[in-house]
Amino acid sequence: MLARDGSSIQFDTGFGFDILLPASYRSMIVMALKGVLFHTTLLELVTKVIRTGDIVIDGGSNVGFFALLAAARLNGSGCVFAFEPDPKTFALLQQNIRRNRFESTIRAEQVALTDREGTLDFAVNSEEPMLSSLVPAMTDPVGSISVHAARLDAFLAASGLERADVIKLDLEGAEPMALEGARAALRTTRMLIFEANKPQLEQLGIDPLALVERTARAGEFDTIYFIDERSEKVCHWEPRFFEEALNDYKFINVVCTRYGCMES
Repeated sequence: MLARDGSSIQFDTGFGFDILLPASYRSMIVMALKGVLFHTTLLELVTKVIRTGDIVIDGGSNVGFFALLAAARLNGSGCVFAFEPDPKTFALLQQNIRRNRFESTIRAEQVALTDREGTLDFAVNSEEPMLSSLVPAMTDPVGSISVHAARLDAFLAASGLERADVIKLDLEGAEPMALEGARAALRTTRMLIFEANKPQLEQLGIDPLALVERTARAGEFDTIYFIDERSEKVCHWEPRFFEEALNDYKFINVVCTRYGCMES
C-alpha cells in the first residue's frame, strides 16, 4: 500500500510500521514497489537474531528501514541508534521515527561513523542518495558537505553503554574506517553485518578479503558468513568463493556472529 504525502510517498511495509520515501528518489520507489526495500536475506536473518532488550546500531540508516524494523522487534525494550549524516535524509529518518511512535526506542544521530572525531567532507549524490558516502565513488555525480564524524566506541562510552548486540554498517565504502572505530564494540557484538564494496575498497587500496578476516579477528567472532548476491544464499566463509561472488556482483554483505546465533 502507498499514499502520497507532499514530497514523500508513504509505504506500508507489512512489518508493523510504514515508511516515507522521497518522491524524487525514483530507484528507491521502484524498489519499494517491488517489495525489496531491504535485502530479503538480511531481513530474514535480523528478524530472527534481534531480541527484546538489545542495543542495535544502524550505521548508514538512510530513511530508517532497518532501524524501524529493529525497533519493532525490540517490543519497547532496548534501543536502536540510527546514524545518518546527510541532513535531508536525516530529516526524513526523523519523520519516520515520529510517525511510527518509536521516539522512545530509536535515537537518531546526524553523525557519520568512522575512525576519528571531528568534521569531515561527505560526498552527497543527489541523484542516488543511498550512494552518498565519506568515500566518493569516482563515477557518480556528487557534491560535498561537512558532517560531524565519530567513532562508535567513543559514542557508546559517552552514552554509558558497554555493548552493542547487533551492528549493521552500510556506508558505501566507508565501512573499514567505521570498523576501525568500533574495535571495542565488535568484541561485544552478537551479530555484525557490513557491506564489502569492491570498487570503493579498491579506491582506498584495501583488499576485501583481508578486511573481512581482519574484522573477524578483531571481534573474535566464532563464524563468518557472506551472502552470495547471485543466489541470495547465506554461505559459510570460503575465501575463494567469496572473491568469486564479489568479482561477479561487486557488493557483498558479510555477516560475523558468535554464540551460534545463526544456528538458533
